[in-house]
Amino acid sequence: MSGNIGELTEVAMAKESVYGTAEAVFTKGVLVNPDSFSIPNETTAEKVPELSGVLMKTRSSAGAFNFPVNFSFWLDPGDDDALGVGEMLAGLFGNDTLTGASDPFTHTFTLLQSAEPLSYTIFRKTGTLTKVYAGFRVATIKLTVTAGEPRILVEITGICQSEATSVLTPSLTFADEPVLVPSQATLKIDSSANNDFESVEVTLGRVQEGVHTVSASRNINRLIDGDAFMDISLGGIEPTDETLRDKFKALHDLSTEQFRFDLEIVASASRKIVITADKCFFQTWEDPTHSEGLHRISATGTALRGSSFQTVLTNGVPTAYDA
Repeated sequence: MSGNIGELTEVAMAKESVYGTAEAVFTKGVLVNPDSFSIPNETTAEKVPELSGVLMKTRSSAGAFNFPVNFSFWLDPGDDDALGVGEMLAGLFGNDTLTGASDPFTHTFTLLQSAEPLSYTIFRKTGTLTKVYAGFRVATIKLTVTAGEPRILVEITGICQSEATSVLTPSLTFADEPVLVPSQATLKIDSSANNDFESVEVTLGRVQEGVHTVSASRNINRLIDGDAFMDISLGGIEPTDETLRDKFKALHDLSTEQFRFDLEIVASASRKIVITADKCFFQTWEDPTHSEGLHRISATGTALRGSSFQTVLTNGVPTAYDA
């Protein structure tokens, strides 16, 4: 049974040429968190409500399949040996503008408005069980930065179209870049560093709806991508002034309540990630709790469409992630 323990699981992905058509070649692995990887096969199986003269139902029926995807990994800037945050950002945003003639290369991810975003095929092997999941699209990317922790968690959700058993035995390479850590992070509000918070959560996402059409398949036939969003959650000590709280209290007149948000995680000038939204507003603001120790507050916010809603990744990957 040792061949089926979780630590021996391999996970890989490959960008699809056609949505829902499984790729057959996998070379780059994904270093997923072993506690988080999950692609359950969900369906609606029901007893048929009908009278048959006995106190139990006679027949059952089964509906369509759904394959929600959940996994996480520890944030690193990415390299050319593995898949990670760069591929997930490309899958969510859709556009990757590459600059740089040599290492370091800069990848600027912006929203693709004119076409559907990328899709991936996921490969999973655990012991003798090997499966591929086609038509994976990213729904959310959540980064959690907590002061004092040794790593930064990246949580991914999405939807796959189908699953199939596979006989592939790819030889995979994995990332060797060091993980990024919370002590490398800087939170900026209105372009100024803010040291009032002990934790920052940023969720980037796109609304997704799986569509089942009348056909000879129990899988979703189309995956519709809707609005993009960015949600922010801050937790920490009581601010030393009322500047941020005044933004929360201000009327939503598209000027006074807005602030620029930047989360910079910098290992070096050549290895970093910067998440930016230039128009945000606070949705909730919890006054400090009066208990033993430091007073702490929490606040949540969200982003509006602005001129700088993007994520910039700097690493040694020489090709655009959307190529």
